[in-house]
Amino acid sequence: MIQAAIVGGLLLLAIIFIVQGIKALNYNKIQKENCTCVVEGRIVDWERVEKRYEVDSSKVFITYNPVYEYEYNGIKYRKLSLAGMRVPGNVGASVKIYLNPFKPDMYYADTDTEKKAMENGPVFFLLIGGLLVIAAIVAAIFLKYILV
Repeated sequence: MIQAAIVGGLLLLAIIFIVQGIKALNYNKIQKENCTCVVEGRIVDWERVEKRYEVDSSKVFITYNPVYEYEYNGIKYRKLSLAGMRVPGNVGASVKIYLNPFKPDMYYADTDTEKKAMENGPVFFLLIGGLLVIAAIVAAIFLKYILV
């Protein structure tokens, strides 16, 4: 009974990670299809983001996320990027912003950091999901034949 729970738990986690990876790939595809209007934006600030490790909350992972400002149809938008860097870049740097002309607050920035986040994020989830499937198979074999 415990064997089924362990293997089932691993497979459930695998499914969750794989579904999130597929959703991220789909979101990126939709963003690229819908964000067709290019405007010139700039980095107006860098926000320091602290993330604490769950295992040891005294350890902190710090990133600096750019705050973009751009204008569309006479309205200024100010958006915090979810893609962070270890060291802040230049305030005032010019950036190409691709936005959805029907929802101008939906955007992505044409920067190396944003591109890496869009490419690597889904891959990370899919890779972890695949590793969890392998772990479930190994656990099933181990629990069935070794612990008999």
